[in-house]
Amino acid sequence: MMIYIAIADLIFGVLELKDRNGSYEFVGADSSFIVNFKTKGRFLEISQKNGVKFVCNWSEFLGSLCSSVKEFLASGNNLKSSDSANLDLQLAIEKLKKAKPGV
Repeated sequence: MMIYIAIADLIFGVLELKDRNGSYEFVGADSSFIVNFKTKGRFLEISQKNGVKFVCNWSEFLGSLCSSVKEFLASGNNLKSSDSANLDLQLAIEKLKKAKPGV
């Protein structure tokens, strides 16, 4: 169940950055990794502690995030629809779709 909570947290976290300057630190569900997100104007910088950095525009990132979540869920979702983690995930997905028109 932790993966579904983590996906929702990631979506909510990056969407908080979309219309403002700032940063967001995403910690993996099992705390084994940390990914940092930082706004750079119209772009998003994604980095890890080891110094690896990737910069992309918001539209590309949100489109990739949305399609990746859809692909993950299509591969098998055993989370009950009544589960509160599923409700949070569905809310996050709806917000993601609104942030990325046409997705």
